Amino acid sequence: ERKINLRYAVVMPPVVVLEVSILSHGQATAERGFSINKEVEVENMNEHTLVAQRTVCDHVNSVGGVLKVELNKPLLLSVKMSRQRYEKYLDQERQKKKTEQERSKRKCVLEEIDEVKKKKKRIDAEIKSLNDTADELCTKAEATAKLTFVTQANALRRSAKDKLNDLVSLDKKLSSMLEKLKE
Repeated sequence: ERKINLRYAVVMPPVVVLEVSILSHGQATAERGFSINKEVEVENMNEHTLVAQRTVCDHVNSVGGVLKVELNKPLLLSVKMSRQRYEKYLDQERQKKKTEQERSKRKCVLEEIDEVKKKKKRIDAEIKSLNDTADELCTKAEATAKLTFVTQANALRRSAKDKLNDLVSLDKKLSSMLEKLKE
């Protein structure tokens, strides 16, 4: 029989043992990566910057430290060209932003054109309805010989004429918007 000296024995709570046994060795690399990200990360860091820094950290770790990194010609050339690549990236971003603004303006103009077309269609339908009603009132006036129907028909025709003027102004507005869209 072997005697155990309890004075030097370490007693671990069962919860800790359970948690340690849950973590597999396959996740250790991913967990280590999160720790490295936390060390490298700065506020408001862009995703591209984080990826680049992680790539550098991983390479430095894989070769065994900063002093063992080989400074070869392609690496030095890449460093020299970094500012040009950055300027190119900024130009691309500006171009994307400009394109997006133009697309947004175009979309806004197209929506306005749709609104004007709908309004034009609605006014056209109102004019037709007013003229049809005026014709019916004229027919009624002829059949009944009452002048009040003629008066009502004339009022409807005046209203239709005003709406026709609105329709002409909408046509002008629509044509100017289409010209704006072509630009």
